[in-house]
Amino acid sequence: MRKYLPNALVAFFSAFLAVFIYNYCFVTKSNPVIYEVQKGATPTQNVAFSKSTGSIINSDFTMAANKVTKTVVNINVIKNTKNINLLPTKGSSKLAPKKQSGLKESVSGSGVIISENGYIVTSAHVVEGAEIIEVSLNTGEKYFAETVGIDINTDLALMKISVKNLPFIEFANSNKIKVGEWVLAVGNPYDLSSTVTAGIISAKGRSLDLFDGYIESFIQSDAAVNQGNSGGALVNAQGFLVGINSAIATSTGNFEGFSFSIPSNIVQKVVNDLKDFGYVRRPYLGIEMRELNPVDDGVAKSYDGVKIVNVLSSAARKAGLKTNDIIVKVGGYETKTLQEVRDILSQMEPGSEINITYLRGDKRMYTKLKLKEVEDSSVSFEIQNLLGAKIKQLTAFELKRYGLNNGLQIIDLDKGMLQKNTDIKQNLIITEVNNKLVHSLEQLHEILFGIQERNAVTITGVYPGNNELQYFSFGMRRTNNIK
Repeated sequence: MRKYLPNALVAFFSAFLAVFIYNYCFVTKSNPVIYEVQKGATPTQNVAFSKSTGSIINSDFTMAANKVTKTVVNINVIKNTKNINLLPTKGSSKLAPKKQSGLKESVSGSGVIISENGYIVTSAHVVEGAEIIEVSLNTGEKYFAETVGIDINTDLALMKISVKNLPFIEFANSNKIKVGEWVLAVGNPYDLSSTVTAGIISAKGRSLDLFDGYIESFIQSDAAVNQGNSGGALVNAQGFLVGINSAIATSTGNFEGFSFSIPSNIVQKVVNDLKDFGYVRRPYLGIEMRELNPVDDGVAKSYDGVKIVNVLSSAARKAGLKTNDIIVKVGGYETKTLQEVRDILSQMEPGSEINITYLRGDKRMYTKLKLKEVEDSSVSFEIQNLLGAKIKQLTAFELKRYGLNNGLQIIDLDKGMLQKNTDIKQNLIITEVNNKLVHSLEQLHEILFGIQERNAVTITGVYPGNNELQYFSFGMRRTNNIK
């Protein structure tokens, strides 16, 4: 035994020396610097920062949690059975039940108070079809709420309760959040009120084949979200709203590591429109675009942007945009994909001017374009006057649902040219007029009013759920259709 002791001691000290040399000679130290919040902040909080990045490396979310839980409410709804999941899921083999008329169901979700006088934002799928909406505050007080407006395209709804001096949440700029940033999800999963979970932002601008007609620009995080969290708040470490929780990716119906939220900039635009107009006004660039394809676009493959394939509106033509131009920035933000263009537009107001940076060949050019509303009232009225039909422009999400690249839908028929000369029915989606594709109301207006009196008009279209093309022909009788 003794003869092995010297060898063991040598081995021990050699190993100790090797570890010592490695730690002090080869490992770069990054000890955190501790900054204490000075007088005026209550309570005093110690926060550690990294020397190299300046970012918080051990975070205390108690202040943010305390601030936000006061503004998140529990929502209980009585509705007719509508096949609406409390928390839509991606990848779930479990779908909502089939429609059963005459049945009632009680569902619950979350909401966020956004003003001191009782305005509350939540998910559209929570309150759509509601007959009774009961809101429970963090204090335990309960109130009945009325729906101000619902926007299915963004899965958002605005409600109001008749109470004043409420604590409310403040909005952050969701365009400025970064992947890796800490966030808290606050809601009422499984009726467990004021539940707070933490995570980081995993991705931005996440597109999901999840909703029919819903937004496709989610913030992805790994903060735990479950059934009942829909409509709840996603906030940053300071307690400002960065998103409204809307969906999870799961195969079981429960949280499995991924949750998705609607960005706060879109939320703010939607609720302001619902409050002021009762519907969401959507701006229209007036151009048809596609993403760059290195095979087809040759030298353009070295650029990030979207390519104009058709100029549809007079405003876009007036701005100097042409087919084959490559748009690289809209409103100061880079536009590498069509989704990024849609994200920027979803935050803009019709009537506002937007800066556009584009490439024509190798030349970088700049212009300003005045955004029009998707459904321009004057154009829509003149078309209705001519055809005796009210026609709406389909959103990109509606077109995707119907499997179409373009089209305008007849939503109401009155006495007029179509009813008199064709057997066109309500809901027809017009895809072509006289062999010309129609993408916008303005374009349809231009085609129709360019057809001479008594000349032939052929409308091509499809009905939702039936891909068989329908054709309708008649003679233009403009003078007999002025009301």
